[in-house]
Amino acid sequence: MHTEPAAKEWNVSDVGSIRADEDKGRVEIRLDRLPVSAQSRGTIKQPYMSCIRSLTRLVPFLITGDAKLEIQWFGPMRERYESDSPPDVDNILKPILDALSGPDGVIVNDCQFQRVESTWFPGDRSHFLNVSVISNDTFVCPRNYLVFVGFTNILFYPFDDSLPPQANECLVDWVSWMTMNRHDLLLKGMNFKHLSFTMPEQRSFHKSRVQGFQCKSASDYRNYLIARQDYHNIEEVTAQELAKLRQGLNGYRHR
Repeated sequence: MHTEPAAKEWNVSDVGSIRADEDKGRVEIRLDRLPVSAQSRGTIKQPYMSCIRSLTRLVPFLITGDAKLEIQWFGPMRERYESDSPPDVDNILKPILDALSGPDGVIVNDCQFQRVESTWFPGDRSHFLNVSVISNDTFVCPRNYLVFVGFTNILFYPFDDSLPPQANECLVDWVSWMTMNRHDLLLKGMNFKHLSFTMPEQRSFHKSRVQGFQCKSASDYRNYLIARQDYHNIEEVTAQELAKLRQGLNGYRHR
């Protein structure tokens, strides 16, 4: 089964560095760039976002649960207050949010962020950013094994395809039952907020928010699992594999 060390760090020349801790669900980026404004032209924003993604795609996992974003911008005080070139601290958010999201990012979609902080600090001659993405619940999935499984026409859940196929088959059946049960209760007039406690702790994603990822319907994914060559294999499970299996299953407990 796929495993990765808990914390790793990478450096990209002339761009910055990134550190990722899978156990804590935390990613820290040092970006050696002046941030760009959301109002900047695409010819300015796209290269900037590409620089961020050159770092984020090195991280072997994606955060799939709720998270918070902290941005610390360091830059020369005189340039900040005596010129019109640096953007405002609120205008730098959207390009960063977009760069952090998607198949090459570290989160699935920026709808996961429950809290965003952007702060400027006086620095030396050059601009740089410290960007921290912090998972609220440590729900993460290996990037190369992330599959989104659809249980309605519009709602998809992230699945870790490195887990044993028998375990994911059980999860498919379990989430299918929870989804159908909630649908029936909604039709009977029950409160949506109250019914959220009958669903998995791992949040679902609207289909519009998982574009670019591998997506399968629940029935197709179940058939794929049963057809896998290792489906009927019975192997000794190591303590590390068992811990990972428990972590994967934890996201699909009731709230």
